[in-house]
Amino acid sequence: MSTAQKGRSDLKLASLRRDRKLVELARGAAFEIVDGDPDLAKHAILADELDLVFSDQDEEFLAKS
Repeated sequence: MSTAQKGRSDLKLASLRRDRKLVELARGAAFEIVDGDPDLAKHAILADELDLVFSDQDEEFLAKS
């Protein structure tokens, strides 16, 4: 067996136009979490995931924005 994935994926890509309400809800939830816990001390799993995704340079850029 090869490592190539076969078959159709059931995953759907988000569309900013079509999924606007969902994006707004997610944004609101994100701000609520970060505003209440800026260092994510109470959200260790989320903090670990973000460390995997963002580099130090990414974090600096986002902090300036």
